Amino acid sequence: MGGHLATIKNAAENSWIYDTFTPLIQSVAGSTLWIGLTDVGHVGSFEWASGEPVTYTNWSPGQPDHARGNEDYAHIWTPNLNQPTVQGQWNDLENNPSVFDIHPFGVVQVVPEPETWAMMLLGLGLVGYQVMRRNKLKK
Repeated sequence: MGGHLATIKNAAENSWIYDTFTPLIQSVAGSTLWIGLTDVGHVGSFEWASGEPVTYTNWSPGQPDHARGNEDYAHIWTPNLNQPTVQGQWNDLENNPSVFDIHPFGVVQVVPEPETWAMMLLGLGLVGYQVMRRNKLKK
């Protein structure tokens, strides 16, 4: 898809992701929302998949706990996981959530590649040039 799991920069973004995507997965028992925060390869030092610095977190109490020694990925608690006091907060989870009968849905952030932006700007420039040229010919 040309993207990565979502980077969350503040409470408003966290709320938007929770409010937007939770209703879409509520029919799936045990569903949750994967986000792009991980400490794989360097336990305890979480990073965003996007490479952006971690400036905001919303861990639920006692998290991340790295339970079972391999919980390296963050997800957002949803109503389907029967944890009412931590809805919208984060937990670390292993890359095999079926162990806990959890079904994660990834929240993917698609960012166009620089080449795509360059082509769009070139296209807009060519359109602008054609408009200017046409206006000049009309005079």
